[in-house]
Amino acid sequence: MAGQLQEKVAVVTGGSRGIGRATALAMAREGAKVVIASRSVAEGEDTVRLIVNSGGTAQFVKTDVTQTAEIAIVPVVGAEAITGSSRMKAGTAQKLILNMISTVSMIHLGYVKGNRMTNVKASNIKLKERSLRILMSETGLDETVAKDLMTDAGEDLRVAIVMFRAKVDAEKARVVLSENDFVVEKSVELLNTKD
Repeated sequence: MAGQLQEKVAVVTGGSRGIGRATALAMAREGAKVVIASRSVAEGEDTVRLIVNSGGTAQFVKTDVTQTAEIAIVPVVGAEAITGSSRMKAGTAQKLILNMISTVSMIHLGYVKGNRMTNVKASNIKLKERSLRILMSETGLDETVAKDLMTDAGEDLRVAIVMFRAKVDAEKARVVLSENDFVVEKSVELLNTKD
């Protein structure tokens, strides 16, 4: 089979049926060597047979992570609201689950105080503004003073909070934070008990 994808390898996730199978077959027609990655062994091997019988090259890889994962989170989302939009519900469910895991992880690591994230990397304007609002809420400072404190802290929210609550300079705040896994509460407590 000669085509635009000659000498290329195409890995098609979900290539055992539906749009994934159609994509795998189309890529094979264009000359790609196709790897079908799917949870369904029977359907995946069937797609491989279709490709091989039409003169293409394909192989199947079982990708059911529920068999190897310690904890499998497998939400049942039901049928899609719009037929043909195959990942609306599944994508939303996945996003909710990943948000839950990352939020719980941040809490467990000590990067949250109350309902405020204290370990924000202010890498863009939106996050800089969010960090400033968190600092103002955390300290009661007005915007002008909070901006000055953030500047002194090198735009690092963690450093700014520790500087304010422990009455130390930025360098001392950074050192103590780095020695305490960048956990603001632990760092402030340590600095305030040293006095």
